[in-house]
Amino acid sequence: MDKKYNLNISFIRVVFFVTVLLYHLNILKGGYLAVCSFFVLTGYFSCKTLGETKSLRSHYIKRFKKIYLPLLIVVLSTISILNLLKISIFNFKPEITSILLGYNNYWQIGANVDYFAKHISSPFTHLWYISILLQIELFFPIIFIVLKKVGDKISKYIPLIITFLISIISTIYFYQVFLKGNIMTTYYDTFARIFSFTWGVFLGFFHLYFKKVFLVRVSNKINNTTMFILYLILLCILFIFVPSSSSIFAICMIITTLITIKLIQYATILFKKDKIIDNKLINFLSKISYEGYLVQYPVIFIFGYIKINSILKIILIILSIIIISWLMHISLQLKKDKNKFLKFPIRICFSGLILYGGFVFITMKDHTKEINTLKQELDNNQKIMEQKQKEFKQKQQEEEQQWNDYLKSLDTDSSKLEEYVSNLKVVGVGDSIMLDTIPGLYEEFPNGYFDAKVSRSTCAAYDVLKDIRDSGIQWDVLLFNLGTNGVPNRKCKDSLMELAGDHNVFWLTATHADYDTNNDELIKYAKEFDNIYVLDWVAAVKDHPEYLYSDYTHLRPSGLKYYVQFVKESIYKHYVNQFELEKQKLIDEHNEEKKNNINFYGNELLINVFDEITQNYQNASFEGSKNMKYDDLIKILENEKDENKLGKKLVFAFDKNSNFTKKQYNEIIKLCEGHEIYIITTADIKLDDSINVINLTNKSYFMEDGIHLTKKGNKALVEQIINNIK
Repeated sequence: MDKKYNLNISFIRVVFFVTVLLYHLNILKGGYLAVCSFFVLTGYFSCKTLGETKSLRSHYIKRFKKIYLPLLIVVLSTISILNLLKISIFNFKPEITSILLGYNNYWQIGANVDYFAKHISSPFTHLWYISILLQIELFFPIIFIVLKKVGDKISKYIPLIITFLISIISTIYFYQVFLKGNIMTTYYDTFARIFSFTWGVFLGFFHLYFKKVFLVRVSNKINNTTMFILYLILLCILFIFVPSSSSIFAICMIITTLITIKLIQYATILFKKDKIIDNKLINFLSKISYEGYLVQYPVIFIFGYIKINSILKIILIILSIIIISWLMHISLQLKKDKNKFLKFPIRICFSGLILYGGFVFITMKDHTKEINTLKQELDNNQKIMEQKQKEFKQKQQEEEQQWNDYLKSLDTDSSKLEEYVSNLKVVGVGDSIMLDTIPGLYEEFPNGYFDAKVSRSTCAAYDVLKDIRDSGIQWDVLLFNLGTNGVPNRKCKDSLMELAGDHNVFWLTATHADYDTNNDELIKYAKEFDNIYVLDWVAAVKDHPEYLYSDYTHLRPSGLKYYVQFVKESIYKHYVNQFELEKQKLIDEHNEEKKNNINFYGNELLINVFDEITQNYQNASFEGSKNMKYDDLIKILENEKDENKLGKKLVFAFDKNSNFTKKQYNEIIKLCEGHEIYIITTADIKLDDSINVINLTNKSYFMEDGIHLTKKGNKALVEQIINNIK
């Protein structure tokens, strides 16, 4: 495998490097697929370097310098810088230990670190790949030597057949793991991910034994260049359009692996004069690509603490990665070159960072036991909260069902109103207008009592009503048809209302033209009482003159029935209206009671104090999850808003792990407009003064990680909630 072939390989290596970087910057959603391509390249060039090595010892030394030494520099330097910048490195020791000992991929499986979550809680999340690389570098050289000897002494087809079968089997195994639905194992397990490497090894053995045959068969330069470009475009399409959330991401990882094999094939058959690209920048980036991969996440992690324009931040991150990678690459070169004057100061700087980082690492405390205890308590609290919320929601449903049943029972009662009105004890006092209708009134109100007389005045009605009461006759409502005979003074009306007490009084207007001011006075008088209801008999007969004699007062026989119907319907409508008002009042009170509830939302910050809070807010609603994110919260709020379940007071309790921005908090506030909002946070967020913000900033309240609260902190949190939210 002549070095002239590596010029085109450098180009695709840079493409893969840039793709992974853009993925880590949240720009290219399918960039994770390029890791498969790197595994293929590793497998392919492992065969190349092992085929040229003279001893295993020299190979291991060379690979140690190439792979492990840069890793050591990056990890220890990162620890130094984080510590100097006062950025929390709480409980990094187990993770760093797993990186330095080469089992970080399995540590991440155990720690359940989701690479796809894109929430960078560690600057070393990407180093699972290096751990798999180290594991491969430890065992593969021995396997290669055995296969090479078999191929050299027995048959060159045997290594090809074996590596081809292993590649097929490992690919099937990878897909089986994917089908089981465990994304952590699918992505991090060495045996699941090794399929890309074995395909690279298969290609490496093929080129090792059949290079000349292969080159003769594909000697068409134009066709080779075209195919190379087409495969590269196809690969870029996958990098751009297949996110990690896709249901076919595993299939795309397999496709990426196979396409990469084809790219290597076409890249290696293009001679030096046929190279796809010969650019100093490409060669430069290719040389520093490994160091560039190592420093990506540490640089991105540190810039996460710097608040600047997002576009400017990306530019600075990329420049920083390139510069740091270049400086590392220079410092690791043992041969004399044009950068010899830079090497000494660079090595001094890195040596200082390594020594300090090593000291910090050695003196670090392992808080795993403490964290596991915290997780156990958190999980228990989560279960308790979920159970209590389940009981709370069930209780709410039962109460709501009881309320709905009660409303239905009221509707049933409303259908009986007509019967209820007919059975009322109606006591009527009137003049000659009522006198002619008494038979009809008794027919409609069989429990009533009616006393009417020709020429009876309003003042005379007092003695009549008093005699009725004194005789022991009781009434539910009173019916007055007075005002046709003379102008009543206020004293007469007051005396009647004194006898009426709190009972409803239905008073008909009079149609006598000589006393037309009586009705206006009656309407004005009625406004002073809550229990007088004026029945506008004048308006009722306005369009029916045929019901009255020529005096426009007394009723013709045809009007008697109409009078009785008018009285009954008027009383019935009054009770219907009263019923609807009472029913609406009950509904309004019920809705207001629901609105006065308090809704709590939060992550670990809320869950850890849930038991204490519920003792003070027994009727509150709680929605909490230790990993609740912004999108989760928005979805919950939108659903509860649609279902009218948002309480009067909304409390949001989220610690730094939520990573809520000021913009996101403002979106939450806008969504919950009209509600009283309280925000409890351990992050330094500045919000509008109209928002009730409870900031927990006292350092003595926090554990060493600066995120989780101590028992003292939890107690202070509960006190803050109780004191501020009534």
